[in-house]
Amino acid sequence: MRLTSCVLAACALAACPPSPAGPDADAGPADGGSGGSQVADVGCDADEECGAGEICDLATRACVGGLACAGNPDLCRFCGDPATDCGFGDELGYCSVEAGVCRRQKGQCGACAAPEECAEGPSGLPSLCVEGYCAAGCGACASGFTCQAGGCAPLGGMARCEGALSCPGGAGCPDGQTCTALEVCLELCGADVDCPAGTICETTPGPRERQCVPGCPVGDHVQQDGVDKVCHADGRYGVPCPTAGSTDGCPAGTECDAAGVCQRAGCQSDAECPLPRTTCDVGSATCVDGCNSVDDCGAFELCEGGQCRPQGCLGKELSCDLGEWCCGTERYQSASTCPSGVSDGQCFAAPDPWCRPCEGNDDCADIDEQGQASFCYELQDQNGNSLGKFCSVGCATNADCPRGLDCVHELPTDQEGVTTAGCLDTLCPAIAGAR
Repeated sequence: MRLTSCVLAACALAACPPSPAGPDADAGPADGGSGGSQVADVGCDADEECGAGEICDLATRACVGGLACAGNPDLCRFCGDPATDCGFGDELGYCSVEAGVCRRQKGQCGACAAPEECAEGPSGLPSLCVEGYCAAGCGACASGFTCQAGGCAPLGGMARCEGALSCPGGAGCPDGQTCTALEVCLELCGADVDCPAGTICETTPGPRERQCVPGCPVGDHVQQDGVDKVCHADGRYGVPCPTAGSTDGCPAGTECDAAGVCQRAGCQSDAECPLPRTTCDVGSATCVDGCNSVDDCGAFELCEGGQCRPQGCLGKELSCDLGEWCCGTERYQSASTCPSGVSDGQCFAAPDPWCRPCEGNDDCADIDEQGQASFCYELQDQNGNSLGKFCSVGCATNADCPRGLDCVHELPTDQEGVTTAGCLDTLCPAIAGAR
């Protein structure tokens, strides 16, 4: 390719280097996966909903490893100190004997088994664990509470905790709620069927009795009273079932597998739904349309709002045709800077001023990119035939140019000995014609 500068006087011809072969137009990323952890439909909302050694990541509602404190419970007193990472920022913690890790202290009315689980109340005094719930230490009880036995207890007929109502005398709760021993209305379960999929109704006496809690991990083995038990698909431990393929010894809706575990018929996880754009509805054990992560989608698709959609372009060199930009990346990082009608993730033909047709330098005078002056150049093919005249657009590297358009340095200008750099290539006629 050859070019000449249409300046006040004829300039010497400057030869442009041949355009290097760019990536194929349909090239894409080698791996469309996100590599992130999947978050189940039923996630955690509190540390107590996680298993031993775990706490709840409230941002993702996933159970993650906590800071071990077994044998050193005083360690959790330093949670909230920048030097002690307990996994929950600047919140205060306590050592959970059951979990063996530091967990967040609980606020007013949080379920508890010991006072160290309860956070300091508004009065600044230590809180107590009263009848299985945290009560702010006396001094200045919150509105609706009175000081009893060193702790703040709810006044009859007053609201107790946000969204909870008192039920003096054991009556007066809204439909679907039950009056607890603390005379507070709560939504309690009577059986596992009252709980969301993946949870069970707690039957063990204590602060979480008759509340929906996560079941045991299916297939997990434990020793209980000297008996080997396995976690079945109903979320509870039991003796292994005797016969593979049989329903003998299994809860309703499950059958025995080769490992002695009662499994529900159908899928139990997204991995058991092999078709792209499908996920497992654990409640019905069926594969349904949708996604929980990019792993459930096809190649070069994203999972958004439970549905797979094309991921769009990832960059001009990765996803776009010659002479195009990718909206949402590189020079056009925000969709608001893309041409009208072009959405984030779409490739689009390079707009003006790239490869703007011109007759003279005045036609390029308004172009000011990368601090480089723009001029009108005539492009010629290798045989000297004219391909038309086009404006250069200032650049530092090829990254400043549409895909396939070279950043040519030392272009001649109308000042002797002064050169400029600009996006210019034999692709310009095609780019200009695409607009």
